[in-house]
Amino acid sequence: MGNAAEQRLLAIWRDVLGRQDIGIHDNFFDRGGDSVSGMQIVAQAHRDGMALTPAQIFEHQTVAGQAAAATAITLPNADATTAATGAAPLSPMQWAFLGRGSGRPQHHNQSLLLDVDPALDAERLRAALQTLVDRHDALRLRFEAVDDGGGGREWRQWHADRDAVSVPLQRIDLSTAADPLAALRTAIAAAQAGLDLTDGPLFHAVLFDLGTSRGARLLLVAHHLVVDGVSWRVLLLDLVRDVDTLRGGSAVAWAEGTGFGTWTTHLAAERPRFEAEVDHWLRACRPSVPLPLRVVDAARMVEGDVVEAAVALDAEATADLLGPVPPRLAAGIDDILLTALAQTLCQWTRGDAVTVDVESHGRQGFDARLDVSRTVGWFTAQYPLRLEVPRDAVERQLDAVKACRGAVPNAGIGYGVLRMAGRVPASPATVSFNYLGRIELPATGFIRGLAAEPVPAQRDPAAARGHALEVVAFVRDGQLQMLWRHHPAVLEPTTIAMLARRCVANLRSLIAVGGPSRARAPTRPTAAPAEPTDPRLRQLMARLKSGDS
Repeated sequence: MGNAAEQRLLAIWRDVLGRQDIGIHDNFFDRGGDSVSGMQIVAQAHRDGMALTPAQIFEHQTVAGQAAAATAITLPNADATTAATGAAPLSPMQWAFLGRGSGRPQHHNQSLLLDVDPALDAERLRAALQTLVDRHDALRLRFEAVDDGGGGREWRQWHADRDAVSVPLQRIDLSTAADPLAALRTAIAAAQAGLDLTDGPLFHAVLFDLGTSRGARLLLVAHHLVVDGVSWRVLLLDLVRDVDTLRGGSAVAWAEGTGFGTWTTHLAAERPRFEAEVDHWLRACRPSVPLPLRVVDAARMVEGDVVEAAVALDAEATADLLGPVPPRLAAGIDDILLTALAQTLCQWTRGDAVTVDVESHGRQGFDARLDVSRTVGWFTAQYPLRLEVPRDAVERQLDAVKACRGAVPNAGIGYGVLRMAGRVPASPATVSFNYLGRIELPATGFIRGLAAEPVPAQRDPAAARGHALEVVAFVRDGQLQMLWRHHPAVLEPTTIAMLARRCVANLRSLIAVGGPSRARAPTRPTAAPAEPTDPRLRQLMARLKSGDS
């Protein structure tokens, strides 16, 4: 593909990883890359006419290597694509959510509020939003609870016809409001409650004019049933490109991949292959020392009462965590974060094991024939992970957590499939963990960045909570941030604040172990098959298999 390809790919790396000090021979993982950012690179490369696979990101870890491995592709225009039609099986996460049966299921959203160019042409934006729905089949999904033939009800999903779905774009002028920010909050809350599972829409947008001093905001709201965190990265990139393309009067083109309905259909058909995992998941669901929770009526644990404690790692320590420390420890960022969390919880319970429900992006480790790097949908895999924390040195505790993660089959996707089939029990975990990676949104096209204003009311306040404690980690503004979301009737806020601070202290200790003078030899994952000879590639291929996000 030559030097031109290297330069295009280098620009993509710098954009995705948020740093300009990258050369064509730098290692992707040394520069803070992970499997989520790897899929972003795959998606952007496709839009620039270069075909890469997620596996090639791991096999060729430099710009030069990936550019040499990439092949040129020609993107079809919209008229050359075929829209999905008809019914499709639910994904495990869709099934689990709809099976809760509480609150208003139509109000469980993911949303973004963007600071946008006030000169953005609304009609061009409307056309670009429509292109997103035409392109991404999941945005046209509809849901209904039907009779299951046994006296109960079951949820089903189907694709609405492409010609029958349009994206609502509402324009609201708040420039003369007495309190524009209060009016903005009220309008956002109203938009969050405006989705309809059966008749649609499940994706809509609101363009706000806040006046000369504050500018414009674009709110994008999608029901969680049709998007996940990776989906938003795909959608924003598409939206910016499509607005620019339409401004130039060109036809919109896009790269084809595996549709979400095709993926769920294939997943359902492949259930027998996951039967070999039953014993693993039964062991993962063994009880460990329980967290000292207050015993309350589960019906009282609702979204509207959730509070959160936020803690952050300083920029210098975050740079170490995203850069030199993981290779020196031969560990993924998730390994390090999970070790710090497991240490914290075991210190609290005085136990030596804890079970945590781990979320991964769910797009890897299942079938290499399915290319879902550019597909929108709720792919998330959530599975119980029993973490052993021996009473030993920090290094040995990290090794133990890595071994636990390395033993997870097929990126954890099989647990949800087997759970749907009634082959494994519900997870005993009362804690969930999710590492979202980098969520910075650099200025690009008409988008100036994420808006500073909060996005309220994303979930029905009466909806039941799935976990007593959710720990969400992400990198924003150059700092690792952790949100400890909990219900105050179950966990004392002062206790959570103490745990959050202790977790950061444990994380600092792990980073210190991976400091410049503390490089250590990588350890082989438990029950690993034959592996490449390069130690770092060996460990990172393990991350590919485990769905590291």
